[in-house]
Amino acid sequence: MRLFAPCLMALALLVTGCGGIPPEADAGVKKAAAAFTSKDKAAIAAVVVPSQRTGALGLSSGLAISGAGKKTSELTLDELLDVEFFSQVKSVTPDMDRTDMVDDNTAHIGVMFDFGDTTIAARSFVLKKEGDAWLVDIKATLDWWEKLNGSDALSAIGLKK
Repeated sequence: MRLFAPCLMALALLVTGCGGIPPEADAGVKKAAAAFTSKDKAAIAAVVVPSQRTGALGLSSGLAISGAGKKTSELTLDELLDVEFFSQVKSVTPDMDRTDMVDDNTAHIGVMFDFGDTTIAARSFVLKKEGDAWLVDIKATLDWWEKLNGSDALSAIGLKK
């Protein structure tokens, strides 16, 4: 019995440690969700990795972004936030059931974009650790969305009631 309790405790620590994300990443995704919900471009920029706050993001031309008046690869963060997907969102909510630690400095954390009525989009933010902060890598995020959803990466679906 004396051996069983420490083994059980070690197993519990191992199981809870695997697949979980650090508390700082959890806080980072909640802050990012609130910023994207607010549509405050300065608040959003504050939760994005510093190197992507200004200048062209270098997004893939495979993303279906129309009406921006520029090549997709030339869009800045500010211009990207004017794209219908981001400008029309009503709320963004973290989905902590869909998390994945890629490595010590990168995590995929599920988020639900709600556009009101019955239109939603389930996606993941790619968070990078920079110093003590976990920030959205918007380029990696959109690359990930394109990998999973192709040219429909910035599309939402309507659900029937």
